[in-house]
Amino acid sequence: MPLQHWKPIVKKWLKAGYIFNREFNPTGAGTPQGGTISPLLANVALDQMETDLIEHLRGIKGWKSKIGRTKVSLVRNEKTKKDYKYRMSLRLEIIRYADDFVVIHEDKAVIEESKRYIEQWLEVRGLTLSEEKTKIVPSTEGFNFLGCHIRHYENRIKGTYKLKLLNGEKADIKKANATHVLRIEPMKEKVIAHWRKVSDKIWSMRTAPAAALIKELQPIITGWANVYKEFHASEAYSKLDMLLYQRLMQWSKRRHPNKGVKWVVDKYFGHVNGRNWVFMDKRGGKVVASLRGHFHGRRPY
Repeated sequence: MPLQHWKPIVKKWLKAGYIFNREFNPTGAGTPQGGTISPLLANVALDQMETDLIEHLRGIKGWKSKIGRTKVSLVRNEKTKKDYKYRMSLRLEIIRYADDFVVIHEDKAVIEESKRYIEQWLEVRGLTLSEEKTKIVPSTEGFNFLGCHIRHYENRIKGTYKLKLLNGEKADIKKANATHVLRIEPMKEKVIAHWRKVSDKIWSMRTAPAAALIKELQPIITGWANVYKEFHASEAYSKLDMLLYQRLMQWSKRRHPNKGVKWVVDKYFGHVNGRNWVFMDKRGGKVVASLRGHFHGRRPY
């Protein structure tokens, strides 16, 4: 079905109710957040927003040079060997994922006008911006987006490492001379929530055998680590692995209150594939199961 035919249907769903088992169910609450249909409705409702915003900003007198040209070029990704459409000369960045989006530009006036226009654009469609989530901040202060904290930090590269970069390739020289560096890290709230989930799981299985605990923990750790493996997550991984070791040591001591620390360590911790202090289940001198932490729990590319 063409996209323009979807819009009146979506508008009806948003206002009137939902369909379940081929029956229409009226409701005054709208579409529930987190449902499988929610991202689709958001994409349909917000379609064309980016294009309309760019055209509006370029239409303001004297702003064409600020916004840049909208010519679409094909750029080849060396990793995937595929060509992607990209506006090379556009100086305004709009990133949207379902109903979450961010607008990036070096001029605050452009951002403020973008916010004003988007509010009007959404109002026509019966939508509004969230006052709690909508913020205008400099990149040096950072912002949260899709579970990540994105921020420009002052470049602190100096000393012999900086000299080494200056004598390297073009990319290394650019890295050494940059005034700021961009870091995309896991949000603190996401790290805390993940650790609470891991800690609660360990506590709930305080009487279970080590192999069962490893079987339950590994998917939780691997899944979360994979989400952030493309970003600057090494500090979060290190912190979480340290807390994980401490919590598992506590779990081990609790199971054997009359044994010494050395006995507990020999029973539940060991060396596996170059990794020390690995939590494991040993039977008859053989390792039956071992737990990979956040650093080593990520799936390879």
